Amino acid sequence: MLSKACEEGKLSEVKYMLHFDINETNDLQFTPLIHASVIGSSGIVSELLVHPKINPNLFENKGNTALTHSSRRGFTKIVEQLLSHKDINPNISNDEGDTALISATTEGHMEVTNILIQHTKIEPNRQNNRGFDALIRAGEKGHPTIVKQLLGHPTIELNQQTLEKEQCSLMFASHRGYCKIVELLLAHPKIQVNVQDFEGRTALMMAALKGHSKVVEQLVSHVDIDVNIQDDVGSTALMDAAHAGHVNVVKTILSHKMVEPKIHKANGETALLVALERMHSSECPAAKYSEIIQSLRTWFEENPHCESPKKAVKNSGNDKKKITT
Repeated sequence: MLSKACEEGKLSEVKYMLHFDINETNDLQFTPLIHASVIGSSGIVSELLVHPKINPNLFENKGNTALTHSSRRGFTKIVEQLLSHKDINPNISNDEGDTALISATTEGHMEVTNILIQHTKIEPNRQNNRGFDALIRAGEKGHPTIVKQLLGHPTIELNQQTLEKEQCSLMFASHRGYCKIVELLLAHPKIQVNVQDFEGRTALMMAALKGHSKVVEQLVSHVDIDVNIQDDVGSTALMDAAHAGHVNVVKTILSHKMVEPKIHKANGETALLVALERMHSSECPAAKYSEIIQSLRTWFEENPHCESPKKAVKNSGNDKKKITT
């Protein structure tokens, strides 16, 4: 009966039922507190939390606690109420591994994220079953304010990677062209710009292939950037940009003092050969590839003594390959 009253938001009835089992559950393992948190009734939550036997950390059949539900829905007041309880555990994961913080950042709830990240017990680097943490989710979804909030935590790990594709927050932001998020990440002293995913691809390669000129400029200007990294098939960011016909991206990468346009794949293919092949393809507009070819030839004319480098070996170690914590 108490659960039903909470589910229906009947505060007056709840007040008269507090002598019932405060932690009773229904067939889906929903407690009165979870019901109240789901519907956003801060009044009922307040009444339940003062009960001496309340357990705020109980979860329903999918592993979601009252805090997870309220965080996902953006119920700021209820999140504050729950976090003020002395027994609250803000780091409980549901069946998919999502915590309250991951849920809030995924949905873009800035106020809730800010409250959670300031809690003394919060563990901001928890990863779900697929390896996504709060920062990766914020970078993936395009929430710059939340990224800034997370980066302010003293223990934040910027370079964690997802499990299947081994991608970090910088990769997601670069791939989607989120300039502000890329700016925030690159400004952090712990950022590792050359991390590679499961195919050996970097954030720069992803931005270059998509033609995100501003992001490429941001990445290329970072002091630690390696513009010559090759992925598992031997491609570089310059080759990717040349293949996709992104003239400005090609020019930006060529402006880097350490660029090596003569790097080639196992079959001998270079950025110049890629552009030449694309220009002669009937499906590609010749004009932009002609400009790319001219940019590459100009670079060679200005750097006549550049030696052809050997094929780069795939980078490994904490600054390149998968980061573990």
